[in-house]
Amino acid sequence: MSKLLQTGLNAGKDPLIKVIDGEGVYFILADGRRLIDGSNTGGPLGHKHPVMVEAMKKAASNPVINEGWFWAEREAAAEDLINIAFGEEKSWVGAVRFFLSGSEANDLALTFCQALTGRRELATRERAYHGMAGLARQMTVQPHWHGGLALRGGGSKPVPSQASVRILPAPVNAKYGGVPDNRPLAERMAGAEEILSSVAATIIDYTQGGIYYDSGYQDYVANSARKAGSLWIADEVVTGLGRSGRWFAFQGGETRPNIVTLGKCLAGGSAPAGAVVMSKDIVDQMKDKSWQTYSTFRAHPSAVSAIRAYLSVMAAGPIIRRVKVL
Repeated sequence: MSKLLQTGLNAGKDPLIKVIDGEGVYFILADGRRLIDGSNTGGPLGHKHPVMVEAMKKAASNPVINEGWFWAEREAAAEDLINIAFGEEKSWVGAVRFFLSGSEANDLALTFCQALTGRRELATRERAYHGMAGLARQMTVQPHWHGGLALRGGGSKPVPSQASVRILPAPVNAKYGGVPDNRPLAERMAGAEEILSSVAATIIDYTQGGIYYDSGYQDYVANSARKAGSLWIADEVVTGLGRSGRWFAFQGGETRPNIVTLGKCLAGGSAPAGAVVMSKDIVDQMKDKSWQTYSTFRAHPSAVSAIRAYLSVMAAGPIIRRVKVL
């Protein structure tokens, strides 16, 4: 029996396949088969992309320097992210901070909003997924992604909630398995501003529960949050950096977020990485403040090299245009 505690969602089952290598879009299995890797959400360029491999080799010669010290390469990675990924939108982007994962980025973006606004409550939508760390887990209201225990005979033991979470209705196409609600948007979302009246941050993701993008829904939520004094966080951990046929899902609407969170493919799958991108308005409110969170391995040299390499590949080629067509 394997001594590795399995990380799947099912209880008491041995792994059905065993991966020993990867190449391009394929996993290579222990029995010699090549299997298309449809699960590789963190590695959008596939396995062993030559630019990513070379970047990781070079990273080994960089200093091991924590985020408490200024380091030019880290600064350059932040500038690359703003200049390449945000492009023409960079006029409203103020600053970047790197994290270890999308979950950590979401957790600390939410705590930042609580500190900045002085409010405790948080809001998301039905069936949302925002990660498995701290407040990100509290905001994950998908029924089966709760960080608890799956039971061998079926069902689960969820973790009790430790945060006050307000839940908005989901977009119509994200109510997977639910009763369709085809009322006009304003009618379906009636009371949203009141729900958000005491909320520090309203965080919206674009993937869980169904395949959709609803620009009208985004703009309605964003405008309701603004009127209620709640900061809007666009969780682009899954959809950002080209995976939806544009750099970010939120670009489908007219509204722009106060904060964007990133993860998964940020470092091209070659290193774990996340980021919080703040608007200039938020950065202006930070002029006489310091964001009191610190980590030994955030923006580690391997992650910085991988981030810069991934952005260079995306900037140089037609990948996003191809994704849009597909």
